[in-house]
Amino acid sequence: QGQTHGHEGFLVLPAEKASLAKEKAAAEVIHPYLIADELIGNLESKPSRYCIDLTLCRDLTAAQRHGHAFEHVKKHVFPDIKKRAEEERVLTGKKTGPRQTHLNHWWTFWRGRPELIRGVRKLPRYIVCGQVTKRPIFEFVRSDIWPNAALIAFLMDDDYSFGVLQSGIHWAWFTEKCSTLTERYRYTIESVFDTFPWPQNPTEKSVRAVAASAVSLRRLRNKLMKKNQ
Repeated sequence: QGQTHGHEGFLVLPAEKASLAKEKAAAEVIHPYLIADELIGNLESKPSRYCIDLTLCRDLTAAQRHGHAFEHVKKHVFPDIKKRAEEERVLTGKKTGPRQTHLNHWWTFWRGRPELIRGVRKLPRYIVCGQVTKRPIFEFVRSDIWPNAALIAFLMDDDYSFGVLQSGIHWAWFTEKCSTLTERYRYTIESVFDTFPWPQNPTEKSVRAVAASAVSLRRLRNKLMKKNQ
């Protein structure tokens, strides 16, 4: 599952991003931030917002090195995180709890998924689908795009893997094993992906055929999307 930012202060619009990113140190931690509605609703799945993600900064000193991006988060996020932590302490009468723990690393997302982000950064592209969906829509996105929690991310960059995930077999497995939200299917890692009988010994011919079909499908889909806007 993608990232849960946990506070709107981590998100910036294109104009804000352009201003902050003039500083190289700040630009390093500002990324396009994709949600499921944009994945299926925007041409070329273009994100409309950016996120300031300091997840991989292990301490405050490391976060501060990112200049204007850090200052933006300090101004727009820190006061509210501190307030929530204090409210939790008063409400529970305890000095520990999720909000108080988050205060110890307030510059990071609520769930930053650092292991996912490290994996994404190693690839030129990766596959995503909406966590909750009615239809089997998988797509490649660039590795400079960060996935929101409304997306499931697959750290795979090859057409064969895309073809297997987009296949009718995987969709049938998905709908059989997943949980649901109203009439929509919810992709769950443990019950769907971890149990999926991925082909164990495919021939080279089969791999090439699946990969070619994946490329053809995306080419046709993109053509129709552009034609119909």
